[in-house]
Amino acid sequence: MKSCARCSTYFSFLLLLASCGKSAEKGHHTSLVTAQELSDEGRYRASLKPLNPGLGLQTSGTVEFLIEGDDLRISSRVSGAPALVKHYQHLLRGKSCPVSDANGDGVLDFAETISASGPILIPIDSDLSNQLVGMDYGPIASSAGAFSYQRSTSLSSLLDDLTQPDPDRSDAVAKLTTGAPLSLDGRAVVILGLDSRERLPSTVAGHLSEPPELMTPIACGTLVRVGDEGP
Repeated sequence: MKSCARCSTYFSFLLLLASCGKSAEKGHHTSLVTAQELSDEGRYRASLKPLNPGLGLQTSGTVEFLIEGDDLRISSRVSGAPALVKHYQHLLRGKSCPVSDANGDGVLDFAETISASGPILIPIDSDLSNQLVGMDYGPIASSAGAFSYQRSTSLSSLLDDLTQPDPDRSDAVAKLTTGAPLSLDGRAVVILGLDSRERLPSTVAGHLSEPPELMTPIACGTLVRVGDEGP
């Protein structure tokens, strides 16, 4: 009987520890969301407009962010994109779309885009919870030049990653400024990707190992809060 009593006490202690651990973890995530995002809960939509019209691009569509509690869902519907090409999608840290071809070579390239609109804050890729994991993913447009995308993550996981120290300040991906909220309203979303056969001036920049064609912006829009409704 004494042995059974000891077992009961021991297992009760383990359950208490497990409960405390889960509560602490939940409390950490809740504090991240409460401190930065409860007031931002709702739906945000960017209406995409073509960039680089000199290349004959007429890309359009929408990108939506939906925050409901600790859930973040991102979706996009794009048409008029170069066909059968992978298209990277990024939320930038800046609050406006790029407009200026700074070096006058006739193409607004990736370097000019992040110079004007800030570095990449959220790669809209296969893993929204981590900036660098899954970043090589981009939807491939159909033969008609259309694609759609939808992914989700916990907002707390995303915020945890965005508030970590930046592991490489030389790349085009940046964390949130210390203490800054996510603040989706007004941030720019950019779509990239040209056909590899497109002839570009030698002054058009790519990024790291990616060729200039794949990194050339084709459309951009800024997120506007459109309501608190669900899907």
